[in-house]
Amino acid sequence: MLHIHFGEPLAGWLPVWLEAEALHLEFYASAIPTDPLAALGEALILCLSGLDTQTRWELEPAVYTFDFTWAGPDTLVFTVAEKADWSKPNQPVGRLTGSAAALVGPFHRALAAFAARQYPAAHWPALRTSTLSTMADLLARPRR
Repeated sequence: MLHIHFGEPLAGWLPVWLEAEALHLEFYASAIPTDPLAALGEALILCLSGLDTQTRWELEPAVYTFDFTWAGPDTLVFTVAEKADWSKPNQPVGRLTGSAAALVGPFHRALAAFAARQYPAAHWPALRTSTLSTMADLLARPRR
């Protein structure tokens, strides 16, 4: 089972915890150059619409990439890779396979929980509620 938690942001830095089977990540993501939570929401909407997607988490200088790739009509592959700095290649960190509900659902719940707690804009930009409602609608629809 996949568990994600977004902690309390401070000055544009967001603590992120992700845990599943042999995959354990704990990192601080930067809101610069873009908000990774907004990008994650957009990527998950595209994923739930049937497209393969990727989102980035800037750690300055390191970067995590989260890839969501369809391996079949009901099978989604979630892959995490790390790039230590711009001169290094991506290194695989972990890979999970499951349904959209099993892999995207936990991200949706973590985003909704984060949005329910309101933080000053100086610490982190607010999530758009339309992103969360679109994700919820797509998760509720049967796959293909």
